Amino acid sequence: MKDAAKNHYEPLRSSIGAYVGETAFIGNCNLMVEGISDQILIAGATTYLRANGAPNLETLDLNQITIVQSGSASHIPYLVYLARGRDVEQPAVIVLLDSDNSGNEAKRQLLGKGGQHRRPVLKEQFILQLTDLKEEFSLVTDPLTVKIEIEDIIPLSICIQATKFYLKEFLQLDETEFCFLTEDLVLKKIANQTILDAIQASLLEFPDKDLQINKVGFARNVIQVVNEWKQKRDSLDKHQSDALQVFEKNFRVLFKKLNIMQRRAQQRLTDERLSQKIERLKKDFIALHPISARREDGVILLDEIEVILENNIDNEAIKEIEAIKNALQNLRRDYKLEIDMSKTIDDYIGFQKGLEIIKYAGLLASQEETPDEPQAKESATSESEEVLEKVQVVQVDNLVVDEHQQVIIEQVPTTSSEVEIADVSNNSTKPNQKRKPRIRS
Repeated sequence: MKDAAKNHYEPLRSSIGAYVGETAFIGNCNLMVEGISDQILIAGATTYLRANGAPNLETLDLNQITIVQSGSASHIPYLVYLARGRDVEQPAVIVLLDSDNSGNEAKRQLLGKGGQHRRPVLKEQFILQLTDLKEEFSLVTDPLTVKIEIEDIIPLSICIQATKFYLKEFLQLDETEFCFLTEDLVLKKIANQTILDAIQASLLEFPDKDLQINKVGFARNVIQVVNEWKQKRDSLDKHQSDALQVFEKNFRVLFKKLNIMQRRAQQRLTDERLSQKIERLKKDFIALHPISARREDGVILLDEIEVILENNIDNEAIKEIEAIKNALQNLRRDYKLEIDMSKTIDDYIGFQKGLEIIKYAGLLASQEETPDEPQAKESATSESEEVLEKVQVVQVDNLVVDEHQQVIIEQVPTTSSEVEIADVSNNSTKPNQKRKPRIRS
């Protein structure tokens, strides 16, 4: 009951399940981890380091990042999908995975290289496996092993003491019953194993005792050990003092990398998204010119959008910038904006629809299939459908783009609800294009 009082949302989260319960607490930037033990270790180590004066770049700001535990590595791809949603504007997400079979498979799924639909969920730059930092960590595990869990970056002496705390607290054992658990015993078992596996194998040396180590309980006691040792640092022996330094160093390395990933993931949130800026200019323009506008007004608007593009070159992919620039050039040409600029824009409604397409031109361009990523084709098609639905909802209910444009939207019978996606090209919508229904057999 004490825990329930400290964790007010837990009954609600538990009742609706992890998939929904965890995403209810998604923040602006979210660090997805495999389980509760990872969550405890990261939050505890962050608090420990910040309390002891670690630089901000080598810790995490728990007010700016939400640590979301997924239950297991296999749940992470779908939980990331739920967190990011199906909207154009998406929260920032970074992922931390163990370097084991389940972590490798989760990364494959996130990158769209596994599963039925082969749909990318997250870019590789926002996924970190612990093996990626192996050369920077100080580890006691076999240097040749590729299987690394977050517990492996904790020095062995701290792990041993945390295990003893757990056995004493949870299993109510006397210290004499687990005095056999030593670093030498664990080191004999550690070949090709993680630290926790080696500790568990050491406990099984005495089957009559039936001792099991729980990852959550272990993580909680690791934080207890480092905090207690920090309080009496001056009285620690050299081995314990060195272990505490290694603990601090390893987690600083981890948090420094996560910090870099967090800043990159949040860049489009802290700096207003390109699509949002274009949308704001478009709304202001239509508010000032609700019925018609002169061609020179259109030229000024497109020039302002190009200025935004130039200012966002560092934040956006070149491919997306070029797609938007091409769409702008097409609007200039098709509506003759730079000819007799004092005249009104012909087919003003069509011009407004063209502005709406500009907003999504970059997104569509970023989803084109590349030779190195053939699996992205289905993803691009699906995402394009979603974007075009948004275009229709906003103000383009009757939009039709000719055979030279990126997409064609057609209304078809519900029995064959397909969306035609044509090849990408740089030509834009022609004014006064009539809707041509197609007959399907």
